[in-house]
Formats: sequence, structure tokens, C-alpha cells
Amino acid sequence: MIEDDRVSRFWSAFVAATGTDGDHTAWGFGSDPGMATELGLLVRDGPKRATASLRSAYEHGEPIPRAGELSVILDGNGDPLCVIRTTRLGSSSRTTITTVPGEMPFACFSTWSQAGLENRSS
Repeated sequence: MIEDDRVSRFWSAFVAATGTDGDHTAWGFGSDPGMATELGLLVRDGPKRATASLRSAYEHGEPIPRAGELSVILDGNGDPLCVIRTTRLGSSSRTTITTVPGEMPFACFSTWSQAGLENRSS
């Protein structure tokens, strides 16, 4: 988890705009800065509504996500992009992933940032 002044300011603006507060984490998708920015923007802007990871990725002390968790999604530079809430988790031993239309394993709270709050971290 990453927590710095940029995340704190972004979180404060989110809480003021939405009234939603609570424990949260801050992290970026992917394995490198470019991927974190690319995937984070897809989440913020709407096309990315689900993700998957291997259980083995959580064996080194990283907590497994839980439904209801709030996360600040970071770009490759560590700048906040949006806040997501994990809404549903599932696991499978299958190698094929199927999706159900309209089902969203997490919801991205990005509409509030479009009201001019999205760049308060700078």
C-alpha cells in the first residue's frame, strides 16, 4: 500500500465530495509504471470494470481483496486517478474466465472527479 500526501489530499477531496469515508488502500494495477497508468485510466474512464489475479500473488503477506474495500487507484507516477469499491469476489480453478453482462466486480467512483476535483493531488 502507498500512502503519501497526494493520496491523503485526494482521499480528503473524495470524502468531501461523496460523504463516503473509511479504511482504504492505495495501489496501481499491473507490474510496471506504464501498465499502472494504462489500466488505471481504463478503470477511471469506464471500460475496465473487472480484474483478475492469481491467488499465488498474495502469498507474500499482501492481503487478499475483500468485498466492500475502498482503494485509491494510482497511475505509474503514484498520482491518484480514482477510488474503487470492490463489490464482488470469486475464485475458480478454471483457466477460462467468463463475464456476465452488467455485472461489475468493482465500482469506480470517478464521476465526482469530473467535477474538477481530479487534479487536486497536484
